[in-house]
Amino acid sequence: MPDEPQVQETILIVDRDVLVRTSLAQYLRDCGYAVVEAANAEEAVALLRRDTPVDVVLSDVAMPGALDGFGLAKWIRTHRPQTKIILTGTVLRSIDAAHDLCDEGPLPVPYHAQTVHDRIRRLLAARSATAAGPAADRSRVQSQDAQPEP
Repeated sequence: MPDEPQVQETILIVDRDVLVRTSLAQYLRDCGYAVVEAANAEEAVALLRRDTPVDVVLSDVAMPGALDGFGLAKWIRTHRPQTKIILTGTVLRSIDAAHDLCDEGPLPVPYHAQTVHDRIRRLLAARSATAAGPAADRSRVQSQDAQPEP
């Protein structure tokens, strides 16, 4: 099992595929994170509007409804700019758009849960080095040497 975070930061997973969402959520819970789940962008926005503390949002770009993953990322940039974003997907247009909306570029599908965990740890470590986020009053995660993404 990967190193557990020293504080319980919160990850919001937004994915229409319940099997993908729940299996990744359980993996991240086992890694020590608090995890909130949403089946679409509208559910995610509703959670974020309630001031649910969220450190990282991991969202698929292809979503049912009026708001897709790109729209969700734009909403987060406007309303919760301290929140880190990871966009996933296989849609060709996602590569260019995701570079502008998420913090390390898109995460291609399929991905491994460990790859997601590594990306989250890097984002949280970078954020803690530059600015405070929802977990500012808690002890910060100690950054470990992360392997570069393949």
